[in-house]
Amino acid sequence: MKVTEFMKKKTLDKNGMEIGKINDIDLDPINGKINKIYISKGDLSLKPKIMVIDVDDIEQVGDYVLLSVSGFNETKSSDKKESETNSTKINIK
Repeated sequence: MKVTEFMKKKTLDKNGMEIGKINDIDLDPINGKINKIYISKGDLSLKPKIMVIDVDDIEQVGDYVLLSVSGFNETKSSDKKESETNSTKINIK
């Protein structure tokens, strides 16, 4: 899967409720691993909420990104860190 196909995918929590769309990915360029994904909630509001999801919380990727959690760590876009030390390799089919 290309990154452009992954971006803007709708995400569902473990209860099947839509929570938003993927708007950014934190990559480890040295190891080629995704650290976290950032989900935008509230595209139409002036201050959209950004949820930070660890790749361990991704259950499945298909037409939607299915998560194994229902509670989220919210942050502002400006709070994203340039580099993360923890990373997990995922297979996107």
